[in-house]
Amino acid sequence: RSRKQNEATMRTAAVRRISQLNRSRLSALASRCSGVTGKASDNDAQKPALSPWVHQQRRTRCFKHLVTPNENEYPSPASTISNASIDQHHRQQQRHFQSEANFHDVADETLEAIQDAVEEVFEDNLADSSEMPEINVASGVLTLSMPPHGTWVLNKQTPNRQIWWSSPLSGPRRYEYCDDDEVWLYTRYVDARDSGKEYDEEEYRDSKTLGGALSSEIKTLYGLDVELDL
Repeated sequence: RSRKQNEATMRTAAVRRISQLNRSRLSALASRCSGVTGKASDNDAQKPALSPWVHQQRRTRCFKHLVTPNENEYPSPASTISNASIDQHHRQQQRHFQSEANFHDVADETLEAIQDAVEEVFEDNLADSSEMPEINVASGVLTLSMPPHGTWVLNKQTPNRQIWWSSPLSGPRRYEYCDDDEVWLYTRYVDARDSGKEYDEEEYRDSKTLGGALSSEIKTLYGLDVELDL
């Protein structure tokens, strides 16, 4: 959904909440003011009759604040929904695929693109090496063996709509897709960015994107540049 649709949905929910609170308060006030509008008790029979004007004034005092609610107790939808909360909701919506099939299409294309790019660089530069790296993609799992350094594994996690990363150098990570930039972002980076708090962008320089992380580690081990805008 678009940002405007999200804003409209959240404002509608706020208005419904205010209506529910008003109904609850009206019921409570009706009970408190039963002496004005309800049946007369035995004690009331002993009291002098009140004029219609007095009854009307009592009703007005009891219920007028329901017509003009206290702004602090019942804030307007605009004041209860900040721009930050709307932006946060919009960003969270971007962090999910429209369907499971959509996730598989994007994730499979990503793993295959990594395989093609890495294979091309290794074949062009390490074809004569006795320890030629091997890369393979099968059943949603990419395995990259780079002896003697170890084995890298990238695998799809369908329930989370993520790609999980395992590296002998940097350990485990999780990456989620950003539709706006068409890249896979490190989940810790996304959480830090969307928290509204200050964070160190430099801390995520080599891990921010999935493609950037793999390119950085291949560069560290072999001095080779692999272009992976993923």
